[in-house]
Amino acid sequence: MRVYVVILVLLVCFGTASALQIEKYSATLELQKGHATQEVVLNIINNMHSPVYEFKYPFFGYIDNVVVYGNGTIIPFTIEGSGQRVYRKLGFNESYTLKYVYNISGIVERKDDLYILTTTYPLFANVQSFDLSVFLPPGYGLAKNVISMSPEGQATSNGRVVILKWELHEPIPDEFRNFRVIVLYERLINVGNILNDIILSILILSMIVILIFISFKKRRFLSALFDRQKRLKERIGILRDDEQTIMKLVIENNGIDQREIVRQTGFSKTKVSKILSELEKRGAIVKKPVGRRNKIYIVDKE
Repeated sequence: MRVYVVILVLLVCFGTASALQIEKYSATLELQKGHATQEVVLNIINNMHSPVYEFKYPFFGYIDNVVVYGNGTIIPFTIEGSGQRVYRKLGFNESYTLKYVYNISGIVERKDDLYILTTTYPLFANVQSFDLSVFLPPGYGLAKNVISMSPEGQATSNGRVVILKWELHEPIPDEFRNFRVIVLYERLINVGNILNDIILSILILSMIVILIFISFKKRRFLSALFDRQKRLKERIGILRDDEQTIMKLVIENNGIDQREIVRQTGFSKTKVSKILSELEKRGAIVKKPVGRRNKIYIVDKE
């Protein structure tokens, strides 16, 4: 059994399609930034008294990446002429569901901040019912202050995107047999997003201010520390060389362990202990016990 399916981008009429009964024609168009995806489902019945070997139906727009399903199974096809072809036989009174999934372009035009969707769905006389759902891109809605839908449809939302719907049932008026849809839409101003952006901007600005403040305080602290060290080093010029060596270590480290002085100067423990005792008597340093060790600090007399 073989059925012959042709997807065409030109609005032309094929006699074979009109020989079959199309119980339902369902189309779903999902718009995204820069592209659109369409899904078309046709529920067909062969009401002829002989098998049908081909079925052709036109689709509007420039299409690519086509996938065709027959009763839920992908049908292999090859490009031939101006359409895509699939082969299967459809017997008398046999029903069949065809689903076409493809990318479509050339149906949305932009004018400044306004987007205009224009697309057409040819409905042959054997189409008994038709429904169309158009999903606008996230963050977009119908244009205001203009007639945004033609023909008039129903606008709903799933909480994420705006959905536009149209339905036609038998008898479908002749003026709708070439069902042309025009939709004007635009980007929505999302108050929630604006508030989030404002809060985020405030947080970023606050962080910048805090970092500047910390940097400023750090610079002031380091500047004061360097000035203090410079002043103290100038005051120890009257001391002996070994005393100056120890005093410089105490000043530069802002406090130092007595054992570390021995290690860095190379002086003996006895000599370091004697010099520190003399400096402490003069009020130049102070010893503070830290555990079992002494830590030496400078006495800064302004």
